[in-house]
Amino acid sequence: KSEVTNLLESAGFSRSNPYYIVQQGKVYEERRKESLKLMADTESRRAQIDEVVSGQAQAQLRSSGPELEAPHS
Repeated sequence: KSEVTNLLESAGFSRSNPYYIVQQGKVYEERRKESLKLMADTESRRAQIDEVVSGQAQAQLRSSGPELEAPHS
């Protein structure tokens, strides 16, 4: 039992704070929620950028259509 206690204390778990694991779980959940929101925002921005780039590429293709065609042999 003392070996386990020493191992846990060496890993940063304090015997004087028995709720340490629960508190860490709350911190983890808060950070997870923040990370998921950031990922969703990033995905939304990426989709907007893709739309803009795609639209610009299509406009360029339309405006230079005949120039891009392969010469007929």
